[in-house]
Amino acid sequence: MISLTSEERRRGGHGHKKGDHSGVGAFNYPHEKLSPAIRDIAWKGQIRLCSRYRRLAAADKSKVVVTTAIAREMVGFIWAIARIAQPALQG
Repeated sequence: MISLTSEERRRGGHGHKKGDHSGVGAFNYPHEKLSPAIRDIAWKGQIRLCSRYRRLAAADKSKVVVTTAIAREMVGFIWAIARIAQPALQG
């Protein structure tokens, strides 16, 4: 059995040590480097998915149903961004 230190227990387990900010999150990504088309799609997705989440949650849907619906729709936005970004990576 793996033993966790008291600090690890407080912070949620291994890999979550104090001061560990090595992960790349949305707030760390340089948005200025993205093309305007990608930023537009991302912003439309942000607005739509946030609104849809609130609407579904207000309709007393279960968290699993709401999260699954949002995730499925998010894939569409990711696909649209990938179609724009893919030619840039190849060329």
